[in-house]
Amino acid sequence: MATSKAAICSEKYTGGYDEARHPVDHERNASWLLSYIQLSRLNPPISWFLVFLPEIFGVLHAAAALRSPGRDVLCVAAVILVHSFFISNAGVAWNDLVDADIDAKVERTKNRPIARGAISRTAAFVFVCSQVAFAGICLMPVPRAAVVAMGPIVVSTGYYPFAKRHIPAPQLVIAFCMSWAVMFGRLAMGRDDDRGHWMNYKPVVYLMAATAVWTVLCDTVYAHQDLADDCKVGVRSLAVLVQGYAKCSLWLLLVAMVMLLYYSGAHDGVAYHVFSVGGCAVYTATMLALVDLKDPVSCGKWAGSSFGFIGFLIASGLLAQYLAT
Repeated sequence: MATSKAAICSEKYTGGYDEARHPVDHERNASWLLSYIQLSRLNPPISWFLVFLPEIFGVLHAAAALRSPGRDVLCVAAVILVHSFFISNAGVAWNDLVDADIDAKVERTKNRPIARGAISRTAAFVFVCSQVAFAGICLMPVPRAAVVAMGPIVVSTGYYPFAKRHIPAPQLVIAFCMSWAVMFGRLAMGRDDDRGHWMNYKPVVYLMAATAVWTVLCDTVYAHQDLADDCKVGVRSLAVLVQGYAKCSLWLLLVAMVMLLYYSGAHDGVAYHVFSVGGCAVYTATMLALVDLKDPVSCGKWAGSSFGFIGFLIASGLLAQYLAT
């Protein structure tokens, strides 16, 4: 029997498990390594790079302002790449641990490792704690201000699974995590010399806001995969909130993101505006024109690719600006 596109999408992007593509039950549960890879969303490592991207935004933004040597930028980038690996593992595993009962009731997520019983709740909790500990160790080389800035990210990441039960727009919690990661990257690069001067902070604040809007936009498309199930089980999301005018809302978010990216780099060179502003505008508009919000496969495909590609475009513009300084 042919494997469905929906099953492939679920396994690829959400840590699901398609029984048609792998051995069942006893063999499946015995494959602990595969289960932890799925729990960590490492096949492919989309979650890891989604955590890394906003942090590298901050690093490159600060490096351009400070005219930092390339060696320093590479060293900091390497540290946050490893750190983001562990913090991503902890975040997605914690989300699955808290959401296990709900995941079991949702078609797309019912085969996640905890929901299907391949990993126990106790083992998952130990895994989360170990990843947080390793992430903390990775922060030893960075400035103290960056370590302090990681605090709000950890707290909000821990709250996110509960936000889906408490507030109508839990995407805002993830958006805060992603946007504050820009500040973390900036501080990791040592950009803390203009504290208290609002005008000096304006560009990075605009970049943080653009990152937040990018996150909300893509995650709202992503959430449309589960719209029917979320309505049944009572999970809140922006996809549920904006039913009936979702496309209009997403187009408004696109306009806001492009404007914020423009204002963040209003005084930057041509390369930044070509990649970060123009590239994001064209690609995101293409996604919104082509995505079918009523088709879970279409939503999963476009959300998964757009998260990474838009982030890559923003990072490319910031890198081009750094190289031009």
